[in-house]
Parts: sequence; C-alpha cells; structure tokens
Amino acid sequence: MGASATGGGVGGGEGRDGLVELGVWPRLTAQILRARLETAGIDVLAHWSGSAEGAAASLSVPSEQAEFARAVVVELDVD
Repeated sequence: MGASATGGGVGGGEGRDGLVELGVWPRLTAQILRARLETAGIDVLAHWSGSAEGAAASLSVPSEQAEFARAVVVELDVD
C-alpha cells in the first residue's frame, strides 16, 4: 500500500474522545484501509482534508481497538 501522505503510515497519538489516529493516507489507500478495518469489526473514523483531486484521510479508531487496528494496517502495508 505504501506510506502515508504525511510520511508516516502508521502513526500514534491518542486524540479526542478516546480515539487513536493510525495515520494519514491518500484517498484510495484510505478507502481500502477503512474497508478492511471495518470488515475486521473495527470502528473507523475518517477525517478528510485537501482538494477533491488530492484528498487525504486521517483514520482513527477507538483506543481499545487500536492495537489490533495497527496490526491490520501494518499487515496491509507489507503486502
């Protein structure tokens, strides 16, 4: 899949309401990751930014699901 649009891929910080940001990705990658996470039963919040052509999404998950979500993202990044 590749790294995030901000150069990180798998991020870290806990945000508002007990959410943990996983990273920021370009539109297509974010959509694929979000679908895969939701298929795995993980609740995902996507915060979109940028223009229609260069949109990117920050994906966040509940803190109690963050460890498994990171494992899913890393697994997909390796493929």
